[in-house]
Amino acid sequence: MREKVSLISIVPTLAMVYLVSATPTVANGIGFSVTPPQGESQNLIFMVPGILIFLVSGIFIILIFFILSCVLESSSLKALYLGIDRLNAASYQDIASLSGLPSLKSLNFEFCTSLTLQALHRLALSNLEILDFSDNDIITNFVVHQDWSGLKALEELDISGNHFTGNIGSILLPSLRHLHLAEMDVSDNAITGQIMSNNISSIFSNLETLDMSKNAIHGSIPSELGQMNLLKTLVLSNNLFFGEIPHELSNLSLLQTLDLSNNHLSGEMAEGIFGVGHKFRGQTDRDISSSMLRDPKSLLLILNDNRLTGRLARSILNAFITELDVSNNYLLGKIPSFKNTTGLQYLRMSNDKFEGSIPLELAKLENLIFLDLSQNNLIGVVPSFINSPLRIIHLNNNQLSGLPKRMFVGRQSFSLDMLDLSCNDITYSLQDLVQDLSFTKLTILLLKDNHFFGNIPRQLCHLINLNILELSHDNLSGIIPNCLGQMPFKNKDPEVLFKLFSGITPLTVNSRFEKQLPNVQEKVNFPSKMRIETDKGSILVYMSGIDLSHNKLQGNIPFENLTRIRSFNLSHNDLMGQIPTTFSNLVQKESLDVSFNKLSGQIPPQLNKLTFLAVFSVAHNNLSGRTPERKRQFSTFEESSYDGNIFLCRPQLPKSCNRPPIILPNDENIYEGSDSLVDMLVFCVSLVVSYTSALLEASIVLLYRIGEPELLLLYQGQFVQVF
Repeated sequence: MREKVSLISIVPTLAMVYLVSATPTVANGIGFSVTPPQGESQNLIFMVPGILIFLVSGIFIILIFFILSCVLESSSLKALYLGIDRLNAASYQDIASLSGLPSLKSLNFEFCTSLTLQALHRLALSNLEILDFSDNDIITNFVVHQDWSGLKALEELDISGNHFTGNIGSILLPSLRHLHLAEMDVSDNAITGQIMSNNISSIFSNLETLDMSKNAIHGSIPSELGQMNLLKTLVLSNNLFFGEIPHELSNLSLLQTLDLSNNHLSGEMAEGIFGVGHKFRGQTDRDISSSMLRDPKSLLLILNDNRLTGRLARSILNAFITELDVSNNYLLGKIPSFKNTTGLQYLRMSNDKFEGSIPLELAKLENLIFLDLSQNNLIGVVPSFINSPLRIIHLNNNQLSGLPKRMFVGRQSFSLDMLDLSCNDITYSLQDLVQDLSFTKLTILLLKDNHFFGNIPRQLCHLINLNILELSHDNLSGIIPNCLGQMPFKNKDPEVLFKLFSGITPLTVNSRFEKQLPNVQEKVNFPSKMRIETDKGSILVYMSGIDLSHNKLQGNIPFENLTRIRSFNLSHNDLMGQIPTTFSNLVQKESLDVSFNKLSGQIPPQLNKLTFLAVFSVAHNNLSGRTPERKRQFSTFEESSYDGNIFLCRPQLPKSCNRPPIILPNDENIYEGSDSLVDMLVFCVSLVVSYTSALLEASIVLLYRIGEPELLLLYQGQFVQVF
């Protein structure tokens, strides 16, 4: 009975506290003063609408809280969501009232920035199974909050996204020893220390999901983790772990997700990390094996950004693995065959030391949608991806030399979103490649720094979903097709690409938290905002640009109707004509570079409307006239942006528009000196005639005396024989 009374009484109290705290906001927000001006009682009538609105809103809030009190009285309430600051700070002082809900099993306080951990420790919910107070920015040391005895049935605990501090081995883990957790997420905090090998497996023997990522935990990964037989998901990424990966992890027979990325782990992968024990007979101790899985639906192995060495063992490439990331390590050797990885969807092996050719089996995988083999030492011809479902292909920064005759054919190839072949040694006709791509949904095409030759084909305009086009540092010639200036350069399906480029896979961690495992992030180097930007992740959805620089393109600039493009580079070509005034319509443009061409005419003054412009260069052309007025963005550009245009004038340039004009002599001065000018003219004409006559005479005599040994000298107008 006391519990019911406390529940019924506390909610109206909270409502009144809320109303009192909100009074100034409500009154002032309507634009009326609570206190009328002194001596002007007749103006009280103007306060009536504000007071009425305030009272109505107050009654509405009280009604909500009474409804909430009725809900709280229900003994059958199973789940309660109070996240995103549903209650104010005063409400949490009486949060212990929730202990009167004996059937409550799930309680969520995420994004409640006013929540304190002290308030949570007042809870006594013996049947509570799920507690989530993530993303609250709680700044406290875990050492002073060790009593969780009132939550004996708790199975899932999420305290991620706060600022908890303390030693994980001596404070955090022991404080939770009385709980029988199946899932624990302490990621994205400021937890330090080492995981003590003598308590992790005994305290958390029931754990299925453990996420300690994004902290400052150091030391080696304890081998005792291999004794947590129920573990399915283990995420230790973004910490300071060092040493080798313990081979005892091979005992985790139910493991489906292992993320050890962004640490300082070292050692050879091929020394039996998962390949020892009685369950792995017939395999060598130099294998990375996934055969410890009994009946896995999928296996995610994320080991990127460490210091791992050696070769990638073939045994890791089995039918169960769906995602493999070993990028940014020191792995070497040839890429093994992937013919058995029938379930593989994401493969990232970039920035290692792999060599040899790309296995043909990779192009035949029926489920592979993401492939990144960039920044290695791969050679040879790129395989044909006929009927491949690939959406993103990264093969840049290798030593690849050629392409197949038909690279993308078939229905499955229509799904291609991004192709990056930049920085290789590929010699190929651009027209043949574009014709092969013309039926895809390509959004990003990067072919820079190769040997692509020929004209830019009109078929390129069929790629209507194109957002980023990079063809710089190739051997392209001819004119730029006019249709390229009519393309929208606007992504028509941003939500799909946002999920793909932001690195969120369709594979979810097997957890009732229903969180998605962070995966690869797309990145593109593109000139923007005063430097070479590495546009990464979801930002690519909103980026658009054209880079045709460092080629042999001719003709005029046809991009007169573009409106949405952000980066534009046509430098180092042979383009002629004028800079289109319609460039001023590119209101989102951040970079414009047309330097080192043969452009003439004036710089359109309308370009001053480009308020986002951060990179601008028209240097080394044949431009003339005034430069745009120094205001807005144009006040930030240096003199080097205009170099090499001798007919441009600007106060900061050698040729100033404000330089005083040269004053010519008037008519009187000309007449006064006319005699001296005539004498000088007669003298010059006479000198030229005399010299020409003498030269002709000498030439005629020499022509008739050829073969005679005499040496003749011209002396006083006559030839004198010397011998």
